[in-house]
Amino acid sequence: VTKMLHSVGGNPLIYYPVRTAFALAPTKVIVVVGKQAEEVKDAARKAAGNDPRLHFALQAERLGTGHAVQSAAPLLKNHTGNVLVYYGDGPLMRPATFQKLLDAHEKENHSSSVLSVKVPNPKGYGRIVRTPEGGFERIAEELNATEEERAIREINAGPNVFKTAPLLWALPQLTAQNRQGEYILTDVPEILARAGYRVGVVLHDDHNELRGINTQEELVAVEQLLAQFI
Repeated sequence: VTKMLHSVGGNPLIYYPVRTAFALAPTKVIVVVGKQAEEVKDAARKAAGNDPRLHFALQAERLGTGHAVQSAAPLLKNHTGNVLVYYGDGPLMRPATFQKLLDAHEKENHSSSVLSVKVPNPKGYGRIVRTPEGGFERIAEELNATEEERAIREINAGPNVFKTAPLLWALPQLTAQNRQGEYILTDVPEILARAGYRVGVVLHDDHNELRGINTQEELVAVEQLLAQFI
């Protein structure tokens, strides 16, 4: 069974990010589907109450997070606002946290804004590498990070917001020249920063909220936290 259909708190995992997305009053919500696409679509429609703003993009091959967003790019062609990208396996994220990211993005007039958080143990997460002045430089994924970068405790929390035009400009420039052999979305802010676009980092204060689910232990931990967040 695909992770998105695993039951968490009595609902399939996909239920939570879909409900949170609609709480932000978006013009469009795009769910990228792959494995068990039709079942995931049905679960997402149910979570959205069959809202007509819900759309789907098919990622036929699993070639990374950047490739997932590339799959959705045709649905963004006529969109002029911001695009908030988030992973489906983090059910604890609150609408207010996304709103904080969106508000900072708008206020600072950034082309891309990354939500970060400091954690006691950053193992497994992408580290936020900052410039000497404290601005955004790039996100170093664990597999590609140096020893020095792995010591950084500020990590990429997952949500990322982009102005549409810079995102669509940068997506085709992604390469799979990394240890994962994948097109990784976290390379997009770096591509933008290097090209002179304004990229910001919004530091969040609650690392429990970004918990994802990859193991049975993580599922249990998220189930226990769910009541506090939803």
